[in-house]
Amino acid sequence: MDGDATLYKHSDTVEKGWEIVQSVTDVWAALPPRDFPNYAAGTWGPPTADSLLKNEGRRRRRIKDSG
Repeated sequence: MDGDATLYKHSDTVEKGWEIVQSVTDVWAALPPRDFPNYAAGTWGPPTADSLLKNEGRRRRRIKDSG
């Protein structure tokens, strides 16, 4: 990295990237929060995931912990 300018973005590219990211975060900030099915870490996921699978005639395959 020492003195190799090819490893770095030009400032105009970085500025344009931040313009895009800022426009996305502005829209997210303006919208009301969505009802997102969060779930606790270490669980199999939200109950809606099981419902989705069940509606498709599928189910999760539970694998026993080998630890």
